[in-house]
Amino acid sequence: ERAGVGESADATVIPSDASHTTDPELAESSLNSPSVEVKGCSLEMLLGCSIAESLEQFASSAKGGSPAMEGKEEATLLLVTFQEKGQRASVHRAVRQRYPFLKTVTSSAEIRVRLDPQYSELRQLVSEEEADGLFRFLDSRDTSSKFSFQPDGDKEHRKAVHHFVSRCFGKLLETKSFSGQGDGSRRDAVITVRFRDKINGSRKRAAHECQGPSTPYTAFTLHKVNMETLDAVA
Repeated sequence: ERAGVGESADATVIPSDASHTTDPELAESSLNSPSVEVKGCSLEMLLGCSIAESLEQFASSAKGGSPAMEGKEEATLLLVTFQEKGQRASVHRAVRQRYPFLKTVTSSAEIRVRLDPQYSELRQLVSEEEADGLFRFLDSRDTSSKFSFQPDGDKEHRKAVHHFVSRCFGKLLETKSFSGQGDGSRRDAVITVRFRDKINGSRKRAAHECQGPSTPYTAFTLHKVNMETLDAVA
């Protein structure tokens, strides 16, 4: 789950109209079902219809910049309280897949949502479709897939996008530009994003992992007089 812990003391908390608990008639098996976690399309099942409706209203206000949200950049909405980590993870993923511009925040067992400042920053650089795509890709944690921005012929703009991804998600993601079609001084390129490979070298290897067939080497000493080293080696 990609969530911060705790909130600013100045944050404005907007309680939902419903209780901060899930529907008591909801079975626990539904909360932990793979379809709920992965597809992220059953917020009503996870939260109950009343809280899901409050979340929809909050999301519309946050994304649309309604007057009610002005001056409330830290406004949050309390959703539910879950003691089980797996249940909280299901809610985090479901919310982020449906509303990629919202950030889920865990405080103790409570889950809140707020407008994601990183999403807002990215929207200054790319389209809504591209921003939604990147954040959904990030939350999918599918290391076998890739995400690509739209072709871009502005080198400085591509540089800004590269820097944003590196600064915000550099530990998880890496970006590369691939040349596309173009004519004259304008040549479009596509920025592709993928998950970084896990670094296995950071852990100590066991003794048996270091064992293997020895490679023979020949040692020699080179003696040169009045000659460049590269010429002597050649």
